[in-house]
Amino acid sequence: MKNKDTYHEAGHLVMALLFPDDVIIQSITLDASTYSDHVNTEDWKGGIHLKPNRPSKERDCEYLNKINIILLAGLCAQNIFDKSTHDAACEIPNYIESPDSTMDRDGITGDWEFISRNLREPMEYFKFEYNDNGYKQYSKLIMQYIFYILQEEKVREFMDNISLLLITQHTLCTDDILQISHTTGFSKYLNDNDEHFNQKYNALFVKCTP
Repeated sequence: MKNKDTYHEAGHLVMALLFPDDVIIQSITLDASTYSDHVNTEDWKGGIHLKPNRPSKERDCEYLNKINIILLAGLCAQNIFDKSTHDAACEIPNYIESPDSTMDRDGITGDWEFISRNLREPMEYFKFEYNDNGYKQYSKLIMQYIFYILQEEKVREFMDNISLLLITQHTLCTDDILQISHTTGFSKYLNDNDEHFNQKYNALFVKCTP
């Protein structure tokens, strides 16, 4: 049976799969010790291992914004893991408007450790002041985009499959992820909807003109 921790990792995975030009997914795992050499994993229940798919000089504000989307997707996913698509849709507006008081934030210390390093440049690029209020507005847009994706039926089905596999296998590597994406038709779904998802992204995140 799927659980909150596996659904959290599945949320990271879905959003990472939307940005293949930016990141390479090496694994998702319930074994937090995999990352213990890099960050404090005391509060971790698992992790996603990503490799940049851009040279360092091209890791710009757009790239950092997409990394932040991937990182916040775990929080969003764990808050809908036990809800039907309909019930999740009813809860999402509350999550977006008042995340601090409505969302289960257990186990996101590691995600926040990475997000906090990547805030100033994308926030200013997308016209947000670099302060608490600016972050609330910035994260609100990110969650709008994430939940827009996660409430899709095909996405929920894929997350269910990944969640169940993680429970039995604990770690899924690149080949495992590619295989399940292909056999479930999820890779085709992403390809068919790529333009649609990009339009939604561009509608939410308005670039700061020089």
